[in-house]
Amino acid sequence: MSAGKRGFTLIEVLLVAVILVTLALILFPELALDLSSPQLKLQRAMGELSEIASKGERVRLRIDPREQIKAEKLVMNLEEDAFSWQEMEIRWLSFDGKWRSETGECHFFPDGSCTPWNLLFIRDSREFPYTVTVTCTVYEGRL
Repeated sequence: MSAGKRGFTLIEVLLVAVILVTLALILFPELALDLSSPQLKLQRAMGELSEIASKGERVRLRIDPREQIKAEKLVMNLEEDAFSWQEMEIRWLSFDGKWRSETGECHFFPDGSCTPWNLLFIRDSREFPYTVTVTCTVYEGRL
């Protein structure tokens, strides 16, 4: 820069912009991800339930009569001396659409696997098919 002129070069301005964008993405990763994506939310729920199952809990996902996905765990009902499914709160299971499946539920096992599951998510009259594999991975489309 010559004497008498003040200001920043284009390279300096671009470098500062890159640093600011990088910091923003580190501090707020939701800026880079579409957290409203049904596939991403379902994948996060699958991971959380797989972790719970690896600790010895019996858990499942099922589609209720209102066509929403619910997480449940198997608990002992002492009054009836029998096991029953009790709903669990999983923060990733809120969707603005309806779910359908030929098989109504997906069970999780202590080894980190689950039963395969074909799902159909319906939002605004559009259908989005998803496949859950034995490894609890969610893929868009049918496999």
